[in-house]
Amino acid sequence: MWRVLRPGGRMIILEIFHASFEAVQAVVLFLLPPSAAGCRRVLLAVQCLQVLPDSVLEFPSQEEFSGMIAEAGFRNVHLHELTFGIATIYVGEKV
Repeated sequence: MWRVLRPGGRMIILEIFHASFEAVQAVVLFLLPPSAAGCRRVLLAVQCLQVLPDSVLEFPSQEEFSGMIAEAGFRNVHLHELTFGIATIYVGEKV
């Protein structure tokens, strides 16, 4: 992203699920498998069932990911939690 943004450009990332509350995480993990039907042509539904929960659980924490964005050279990095942290919007500016 750094390469394609102009100076002053804003990077925005929507990260789904890294809920702050364990109960919310349990509910989301329970609901993830039915959403695998939407993967149709990209992956087989069986592969989606395995890939989605694994990738969600291995995503860095909000603090770690914000740090990674800052290490990449973005400034004014901040995040907005949505729906109790089930989704998070990360924003950073290229200086």
